[in-house]
Amino acid sequence: MGPLLSIIMVIGYTEREDGVWETIEEPKPGYIVTMAFILCRECKSAISSVGGPRYNSVCVKCYEKIKSPVRGPDSV
Repeated sequence: MGPLLSIIMVIGYTEREDGVWETIEEPKPGYIVTMAFILCRECKSAISSVGGPRYNSVCVKCYEKIKSPVRGPDSV
């Protein structure tokens, strides 16, 4: 039997002070995590009920809105 593949589930993003975005991944089984929520700074929804606090975090949906180019009236 071959090696097991681990699937990394990205559940959000955190913006560092230098403007670089880091992924927030779902905690792996057996890891020790804090029992503090990570909330989205844009829509205030819960990204995760563990692993926080993480300030400047956004959910995947809001990250896609932030990173997508603004479409003007001339774009089709």
